[in-house]
Amino acid sequence: MKSIVLIAPSEEILRIGKSLQRKSFSDIRVCLGLIQEGVREAQKKSRSGAEIFVTRARTAEAIKKAEVPGVVVKIPITAYDVLRAISQARKTSEKIAIVAFSEMVGSIDALSELLNMNLLVFLYEEENQADGMLDKALAKGAEVIIGGETTKRATERRGIPFVQLITGEEAISQALDEARRINEVRLQEKTRLRLLETVAHYSGEGILILDKDLKISMCNGTLSEMSSLKEEEIIGKWLKEIWPEVEPKKVFSGSESQYDELVVFRGLEVLCNKTTIRVGQEITGLVLSFQAVEAIRKKEAKLRRSIYTEEYQGKSSFEDILGESGEIKKAVQIGKEFALTESPVFLVGATGVGKDIFAQSIHRYSHRSSGAYVGVKCSLLIGAAFDREIYGTVGSENSPGKPGLFEIAHKGTLFLNEITELDIESQGKLLDVIQQKKVARMGGRSPLPIDVRIVVATSQDIRKAIHEGRFRADLYYQLNVLQLNIPSLAKRRGDIWILAKAFLEKLASRKKKKMYLEEEALMVLYRHSWSGNVRELLNVMERVAVTCHEEKVSKSYLQSLLEHDLSPETSSAREILKYDQIETIRAALKECRGNYGLTAKKLGIDRSTLWRRLKKLGLK
Repeated sequence: MKSIVLIAPSEEILRIGKSLQRKSFSDIRVCLGLIQEGVREAQKKSRSGAEIFVTRARTAEAIKKAEVPGVVVKIPITAYDVLRAISQARKTSEKIAIVAFSEMVGSIDALSELLNMNLLVFLYEEENQADGMLDKALAKGAEVIIGGETTKRATERRGIPFVQLITGEEAISQALDEARRINEVRLQEKTRLRLLETVAHYSGEGILILDKDLKISMCNGTLSEMSSLKEEEIIGKWLKEIWPEVEPKKVFSGSESQYDELVVFRGLEVLCNKTTIRVGQEITGLVLSFQAVEAIRKKEAKLRRSIYTEEYQGKSSFEDILGESGEIKKAVQIGKEFALTESPVFLVGATGVGKDIFAQSIHRYSHRSSGAYVGVKCSLLIGAAFDREIYGTVGSENSPGKPGLFEIAHKGTLFLNEITELDIESQGKLLDVIQQKKVARMGGRSPLPIDVRIVVATSQDIRKAIHEGRFRADLYYQLNVLQLNIPSLAKRRGDIWILAKAFLEKLASRKKKKMYLEEEALMVLYRHSWSGNVRELLNVMERVAVTCHEEKVSKSYLQSLLEHDLSPETSSAREILKYDQIETIRAALKECRGNYGLTAKKLGIDRSTLWRRLKKLGLK
């Protein structure tokens, strides 16, 4: 794209311009246009990318007056050009008058003295004044006229001798060189500005650039989003117009830059940085940058997740909690309802029922799922370990310091497993942090505000622990807002075969094996007491996956694994087994609308096996 245009106000300048274009200025465009014609050409070329217009005085002034975007470079009328015209005019008469626009000629008086002649000069400001000035020149006895293109047209209408002020090739070439220098500077400035705009627009901060009068000269997309205004609605406005909360006098208060000032920007809580722009000792502008406090918190949470990817991320969800029994479905439903609140959750259940799975699921289902999940066994928080892990430590020359669990879990969830394992002193410290919602690192002075959802769990009789003085009643009432009881495996025996089948398939696939339980082996699992609940069942299936080398896991093989833990097959146990099987099959039939093929598939058994069970349980 050629950004320089030579607008020739006369045919002679057009000819010279095209000649220069062929010789050494191939990067320019050349066109004809005098005054208003020149303005129209400049407007046309501006729309196609032209930014610098080279032309003679009056046309240059007209382009500026029309506010055509870009820079105008004037082609000068040199003393040599005037002398050349006077020399030619003398061949006609010594009574010479210069009639021209005032911008065209310079120190004519000096030339008159130099040439020892009485040179008449009549200058005009507007094109329609040319005829009047020509009349005055003739009235004074002028016999030959010197002037530009406008004067030439006036003399031609009257048949008066005329010599045109011709701009020489040197002057035009000089003006084009000047245009090139200006273009290079503009390109450099554009590059700097584009770099600045790129940095600004890709910055996560909202940026405003102001002049010394607090008028906005630039903003970026982030600032536009923060203000809910388009960039064109911001640029050119006064700061107060888009930031009603600001006190303009305070913006330029102090000569130094300021950082991390907590302010309100259009109703949004932000951290504001202020940097002054100086030229020499004078402040000529200001750069304001804004970071939304909420965005900072989200970045902190993301950073924490990236740092503590494995240790502090909840992996399980409610979809991972298997079972078709009414008890486990009810627990999951209550867990989902609790997850959507901000209240503490108290998980109660025997060892191995999956309290940690429920805690992770509550986190994943909650509005805090994007934050960190921090799970810790309270049995590890003994004495000084409690302070170090809960509060964190301040760094030193020899140690970088460490954030505490509450600090890591900010905007997320903290799961305290087996809460009753904390000693009384640590319970008091925990209660203090929860109530104040602030925590200070060990060795630090300034407490940090924290926003953490607390989930706790215990397998002990909490009321007995309170009665015996092993657990603080005030901490219990602080935490026991929403209590969720997780059923033991003994209370949902109908889920045993679902869990066992899923565990075995998953564990066997890791070892690139296919394994399944025969029906009689399943009966062995039903008869077991499962005092260790789901965790114990998982461990048994892992032993099976590792030690069994057959695809089909038999009854005798399971009996050999469980012979030391096997409970007697009492009539009570048989009745429980029968009841659970009946309820499980009934629920599956209902869900599959009585379709035996779909029911068998859902239960993970063959259609013939389903028929045998229906007959055996009296359902057929």
